[in-house]
Parts: sequence; C-alpha cells; structure tokens
Amino acid sequence: MPNISKCTYYFMSPQKLHITLLITSFLTLLPNIGEQCCAQQQNSDKVVAIDSISSKHLFLDIDANAFLRDAEYFLPYTKGYTVAGYRLSPTLRYHINDRAAIRGGAMMTSVADVDGRFQVRPILSFDYQACKWMRLVMGTLYGSTNHLLGEPMYDRERWYYDYKEDGLQILTKTVHWESDTWLNWEQFLEPWTAEQERFTLGTRHEFQLLKTRNSNYLMLPLSFVGSHRGGQFSSLDTCIETLFNESLALRWETRCLDGSFIAIEAPFYFYQNMSPEGERFTPFTNGWGLHPNLQIQDNDFFRAKNSHNNLYLQLGYWYGDGYMSPRGSYLFQSVSWHNPEFAQKIRHLLTADIAFEHEYKDFILNLNAQFYYDPDHKALDLAFGVLMHWKGSFRIF
Repeated sequence: MPNISKCTYYFMSPQKLHITLLITSFLTLLPNIGEQCCAQQQNSDKVVAIDSISSKHLFLDIDANAFLRDAEYFLPYTKGYTVAGYRLSPTLRYHINDRAAIRGGAMMTSVADVDGRFQVRPILSFDYQACKWMRLVMGTLYGSTNHLLGEPMYDRERWYYDYKEDGLQILTKTVHWESDTWLNWEQFLEPWTAEQERFTLGTRHEFQLLKTRNSNYLMLPLSFVGSHRGGQFSSLDTCIETLFNESLALRWETRCLDGSFIAIEAPFYFYQNMSPEGERFTPFTNGWGLHPNLQIQDNDFFRAKNSHNNLYLQLGYWYGDGYMSPRGSYLFQSVSWHNPEFAQKIRHLLTADIAFEHEYKDFILNLNAQFYYDPDHKALDLAFGVLMHWKGSFRIF
C-alpha cells in the first residue's frame, strides 16, 4: 500500500519548498513572462547566435543580477516571503564551427541571511544549429520562464528555486511558426535508493494565423507540460505520479515599429491526473481555467538620452474549476500550497501586473508589482520586486 502522505502532487513538501526558496542557488528576479512581455524577454537567457563570424572564437559571458522581492500573500493558497541577494553566472563560450558551440561555467548565488548563504551550480551546454530553422541544445537549457508559459502553468516565483534546467531542448523558428520543446531531468534515480526519478517534458508552439497591413497579428499559442515522478528501482513505498497541463489561446496584437504593442489574449488551461488508477491522490483528477487579459507595452514611455524606458501593464480575470498545476502558481489553483486539507473547486481572481524597465548601455533596472484580488475571500495578494541586471560578452580570441 503506497504511503499516501508522501503522494503530494507537488514535488516538494511546503516546508522543504519554503526552505529551498531561501537557500537555493537559482535565485533571480525577473518579471513574469507568463503572457508575453517584451521587458521580460530582454532579461531572459538569449539564445546564442551561431554563425561563421564567431567560428573558432572564444568568448567570456558574464550575467550579473541583484534582486529584492517582497510577496505579501494572505489568501489560503500560498504563503508570502521576502528575499534579497545576488546571482553571478560567468561562462566561457567556444564556437566549434559555424553551426556548433559549447559553453561552460558556474552559477553563483548569495542570499541575505545570518549565515550568509552561498551556493554554486555548474553550467555546461552544447548548442547545434541543425538547420536554418532548428536548434538543438543538450546540457544546461534555455529554461524556466524562457519557455514563455502562462503563470497558471509556470509560477514566476520558480525563478527563485528552480531556475536551472538540464536535459534536451529543440528550438524552432520560421516566419509563421515558433516552438520550444524540452526535457528537464530533475532527479536521477540510483537503483534501490530511497528516491524517485523526476522529470518534466514540455512543448510550446506559436502559430501566426493572420497578419494585416496595419501590423495586426492573430496568433495561436499552444502549450503542454507533463511532470512525472516514479521509477522501477526505487525502494520508496510511495505512489507514481504523472500530471498533465495544456493551454490553448487566441491572441490579437497590434504592434508598433519600436516594438510597443496592445494585445488581447484569451488562454484556456487544462489539467489531468494521468497517474495509475490506484495512485491518484490529488483532490481533483481533472480541471480547467480561463484567463482573458489585456496587455499594453510602451517601449518609448519617456525619452532620455542613450537609454530606453519601457512600461508594461496587464489586466486580467481568472476563472478556475478544479485546476491544478505542479509547475504553476498556487494563486491560480484550487488547492493550497501549505494546507493539504483545503480545496476550493471554483476560483475567481482579478489580476494586475505592472513593470517599468530602464535600460542604459546594457545595464537594466526593473521595477515590478503584481496584484491578485479574490472576490470570494474579499482579500488582496500583492508582490513587489526590484532587479538590477547586467550581461556582457567579451571576445578572448
């Protein structure tokens, strides 16, 4: 008989997750890339350009971040916290030829704490431009919010404790189709040990259905994320768990020459527990949600010499019916992060996201805030963040 107490659908217990949140090396603060924001994409890991110009050359890349985030959460679905620190990721990148590159380095993080928490994680990846429109990546992936998943499918705060991903990735880009497919292997199972193998398989596709002469676009984003824990050689007497999430959306966007845009998006989200029949211990075995929202981005918010100043605003409404997601934000779910006895099948939420980003000669200052109002509980959750970010690249030879 499986140990039901260990069959939580989230891969970490709330207590362990809270501790990990404070000490892990994956900390950084970036604004949500949940439903596309240009400022968010600028702070993501940019895909390395591979071409004949860089062939046989060695580069030093430095990615530095200092961050502060304060989350004041009062609803019964999750807990608030405050975290401050920095992250430094120096890497060496060598272009083997005009289609392949290798990069290696380390991710170093320090969190403000009495004991001065500090941790280092290795970075190693191979990039191969298989053809003009397809890229293969093995090792450290362009992961986390680079996957451009909506917040109900991928929690923005996973940047703090689940930033680094390792495995296999396929990236494609054509005029009318762009995709990201990845396998993130989170835990290797050594035979007959008290552990479980854990991995996430995901894919995101965006199709351009229509483009008008006035720079109006009709887009069709599709996403899938499957998470699994189990293994044939584990000595743990606990359940095997497989959970699926999908999203389907329509997005109408009007773009300006400077990259500014106004967009209306209506994403549907779905959830299924695909675990074996006798091992489905989640409060709901399937569910769905809808998050229609309005997005406005102004890339010329105010003009200043040699700098760019962007403003992003998103307003939305969330309706959820038994929705769950092991990678998504608990603010959108029908279950509680810290109270396994609590569940509310129908959810209503008003959401607002605002971010201001100032960029001056590769230096970025980002200020952002998020608000979540639950009319059923008549309570407001909110979070604020500050990020300073710099990323430089230097040719060694």
